[in-house]
Amino acid sequence: MKWPERCERNCTLIQGGKHYFAIGLPNISGGYELRNPFFKGDITPKNIGHFMEEQNNVCFLFEGLMDFLSFLTIRRKENNGLIRQDYMVLNSVTNVRKSLERLSRYDKVQCLLDNDDAGRKAYQELLSELKIPVIDSSGLYADCKDLNEFLCRQNILLQKPVR
Repeated sequence: MKWPERCERNCTLIQGGKHYFAIGLPNISGGYELRNPFFKGDITPKNIGHFMEEQNNVCFLFEGLMDFLSFLTIRRKENNGLIRQDYMVLNSVTNVRKSLERLSRYDKVQCLLDNDDAGRKAYQELLSELKIPVIDSSGLYADCKDLNEFLCRQNILLQKPVR
């Protein structure tokens, strides 16, 4: 699946009149996580986002919308032909419990959570509650708060200087 198709399938442009817009990521309860350059919020009910392709053994788990989109951007740069994968977005580490039943259906969970106390606590909770391998991949961006910050730093390094 190509990048624009992935975004069209998993994100919705929410417009409110002329002056408001946001990227909206649907969740399993019919709500949306909303982001634009000036606003971070949601349309209730708040819940996890779970995006399933075909029968997969691994689920990639993200703390928030921007980390999920950052991952898709990085994957696009590395491998333009995205492998169909399953993704889950917690939309808050307080939603870890809501994710457990769905995550337990997989053989493995690949965590790309934030490099902070809340992210580490969420990872430990997943590790203790799930009876499957739970992999902490936050070491891939250890010098950054999260995957989005890692991507932003990479883009700055890749830009050519303005002359």
